[in-house]
Amino acid sequence: MHTLNPTVVTLTDLSGTTATLSWQSYPKLKGGKGNPQQGLVRKVSTAQVTLGGTGVYAMKKVIEGEFKSVVDVQDRKWGERRGNSCIVDHKGAEYVEFYVETKPVTTYFLGDNSIEKDDIVGLSERKHDSEVIIACIKAENALVLSDPVSDTE
Repeated sequence: MHTLNPTVVTLTDLSGTTATLSWQSYPKLKGGKGNPQQGLVRKVSTAQVTLGGTGVYAMKKVIEGEFKSVVDVQDRKWGERRGNSCIVDHKGAEYVEFYVETKPVTTYFLGDNSIEKDDIVGLSERKHDSEVIIACIKAENALVLSDPVSDTE
């Protein structure tokens, strides 16, 4: 699989396309500063996504129409979209918005070593109220973006 390091320029050019994206986050653990794993656990997720722009807008229109009673669609509460791209600017930082097409595959790391989810002290999982997930992550947390999926695949 050919991969590229996603940059804001690349992601803006790919708005509305479907690709495989890997991203990272650092989950806040219960127990605050007293938790010895606080700030050391990294979550890496990979899923097929549609990058902001027209793809997410099209999905939102479908949700607003036929499925509005099932899914609570809300306007953006923070940040400003850069044109019709997948980039959102907020407080001097750039974010990438995407619609999650497939269930993310997630791996946790403690330092450089993988760790089982059950071995993480104070981890609480966020439950999504619907199966439709539109996510927005800091652009710097986008790790790898695969070749976009073409319409002929």
